[in-house]
Amino acid sequence: VIGKVVKSEDIPAATQLFTPNWIVKYMVQNTIGAQWLATYPDSSLREQMEFYIEPAAQNDEVKSKLAEITPPKIDPETLTLMDPACGSGHILVEAYNVFRAIYLEQGYQLREIPKLIFEKNLFGFDIDVRATQLTSFALIMKGRADDRRLFDQEINLNVIAVQNSADFDPEMLAHQIKISDHGIEINELKQLKQLFEHAKTFGSLIKVPENLEAKLTFLKALSKITSQNLILAMQLKQLGVLIRQAKLLKKQYDVVIANPPYMGSKYHIPVLKKYLKQQFKGSEKDLFSAFMVRCSSMGLRTARVGIMSPNVWLYINSHEELRSFISSGRTLQN
Repeated sequence: VIGKVVKSEDIPAATQLFTPNWIVKYMVQNTIGAQWLATYPDSSLREQMEFYIEPAAQNDEVKSKLAEITPPKIDPETLTLMDPACGSGHILVEAYNVFRAIYLEQGYQLREIPKLIFEKNLFGFDIDVRATQLTSFALIMKGRADDRRLFDQEINLNVIAVQNSADFDPEMLAHQIKISDHGIEINELKQLKQLFEHAKTFGSLIKVPENLEAKLTFLKALSKITSQNLILAMQLKQLGVLIRQAKLLKKQYDVVIANPPYMGSKYHIPVLKKYLKQQFKGSEKDLFSAFMVRCSSMGLRTARVGIMSPNVWLYINSHEELRSFISSGRTLQN
């Protein structure tokens, strides 16, 4: 499908590329692995990571600055890793291996580790439902190898195939339920619908506005209402889906890793071109460059971000603003 303007439904076919295993290991080991070793330099994890790059020697001033942003201890259950274009889950599967080693080193029982990793550490997002099904299957098989009773438990994976909001009807919901009693206004429901109107096209590039972010707790409570009215029940369920998407997109993570889609602007449909110019001005020339900026904003202030991208952003004129964005506010580690 590449070679012409790519329709929304063809974006997965045009952009999905398998990431070689050593590259995935390199990205995982130098993000979540490096984060762990910064706090625990004597960790045995170092011997298990063949692609980990030792930090360069630093002077005392730099060491002091690094010490300020390096936590003295880490609870492994609080570490979070997001792949915003997870495909079939290759990065998340390798991340599972690193988290597993961390938990074992901290004295956790092997059988309790898979559920913890799935529900607390790993997060994935994609526009392709088939890809996320493969991700979920791959992760569950990894977990089943470590816990033979895994299938007897309720496991909630944080892997989402984003959905459009076409079937969500704010007016119908507001007509059936007095939403003001729940701290919600009709305009906020409409805003949520509009946010995900082109979700299958924009995917993780969607940014949740601050005013809507502040209302997500109220909206989630609204979505938990039960009803015998089947149509209303379906609307509440749809609301729950949109809220879950919004919560994952507004959350900030300790680590963000991606092999993002590569697709130049000449292949973008008009609605995608318009969105990128509005939301990612300066990095709108290719999907991968927009994703580099988006992955950065998905991370916490001290987050490590691993990206596999073409190298053109380093030198061609159309990516000059992206270079400035990185050099002015971020640090290239390796």
